[in-house]
Amino acid sequence: MDTMQKYGIKKGQAILLFVQMILIFLLLVVAVYLLVFVDIHNLGGWMIASYILITLSVLSIGVYGIIGYKKGEIAYMLAIIPFLGAILVNILLPQRNAIQIAILTILFALVSVFLVKQKDQKFTRCVSLVMVAVALTFSIYSAITARLDFLGQMSARWYTYVAMYLSIFIPTIMCGTFALTYNVRSTRVIDK
Repeated sequence: MDTMQKYGIKKGQAILLFVQMILIFLLLVVAVYLLVFVDIHNLGGWMIASYILITLSVLSIGVYGIIGYKKGEIAYMLAIIPFLGAILVNILLPQRNAIQIAILTILFALVSVFLVKQKDQKFTRCVSLVMVAVALTFSIYSAITARLDFLGQMSARWYTYVAMYLSIFIPTIMCGTFALTYNVRSTRVIDK
């Protein structure tokens, strides 16, 4: 099948989007697991709100990847908004230290700029790369400084570590997904 004629994208981009959809499915499983985990262990309203928004953001980018891309720019922008909400809630989490809050605030600003500057493709691609780099910085820093002592007895359980490290890399994966989607969407050939 010729992906350029059928979808308006090159074969390499189609392969990347297929891999991305697999990652989104896996990320959805992780997000739902984390949402159930924080709810079962009663980790508080802010954590539950955070994972609800993360789950919604994964669902929204998944829906965009399946049908929303046909709807245009507004559908893509709407897919990003739940992730902005998740970042904002994560800034407010009491377990965050000053460096994490600063990095998340920068990430929130970058994702906001990424959202509103969609028409300026060159600038938005640059912002998307910086956005991914900042998210990766947050994930690496959080992985290095991760502490579970606020969870009490539950912190000694293996599944708590799994949940924590899965959650730490969600911002990086989501930013990478948005950047990849934007790159493919902005270079897509649309039939006139």
